[in-house]
Amino acid sequence: MASSNNNNQPRRRPDRTPSPPRRRSCSPSRDAPSPPQTPRPGESALAAADRRTQDRLVRRLGELVAAGLPVDLAFDEADAEMDRAWREDRRRRRERDEEERRLFEERLRRRREEEEREEREEKEEKERQMAGWVRMEEEGRAKIHKAEEEILALYDEQAAEEAREAALSEE
Repeated sequence: MASSNNNNQPRRRPDRTPSPPRRRSCSPSRDAPSPPQTPRPGESALAAADRRTQDRLVRRLGELVAAGLPVDLAFDEADAEMDRAWREDRRRRRERDEEERRLFEERLRRRREEEEREEREEKEEKERQMAGWVRMEEEGRAKIHKAEEEILALYDEQAAEEAREAALSEE
């Protein structure tokens, strides 16, 4: 006996984890896992994508024929579904590519702004250094000029002193 209470409830798993929810769909192919995305040995990625598309088309065609649709109508319907899926996939890829491009451009813009800011800071630092060097050079020149004037004043004083001494010694 499978269950002690026979009220058509599914048995619990031994580890007491609930079973995954059952999906009910009119189209089992939509819930079926897609074939592996990797190409077969010697097959290009594009050829693998074509093969998967053809496999989906044939699977859907089989479902529609099994549902009682004539083959030509089933093929047209399956082809239209694949075309819609292809367009939707292209739209999603385009949106994803646009988002990636936008994010890339944003990162590039931020990087450029950061580089420009760093260059500006380096330039300002060099200008500050140059201004400091110019100021120090000007201060040095001023000190040299002042020292030269003091030396000339001392020479003038010494010459005046010698002239007085010479005038006093002549008297």
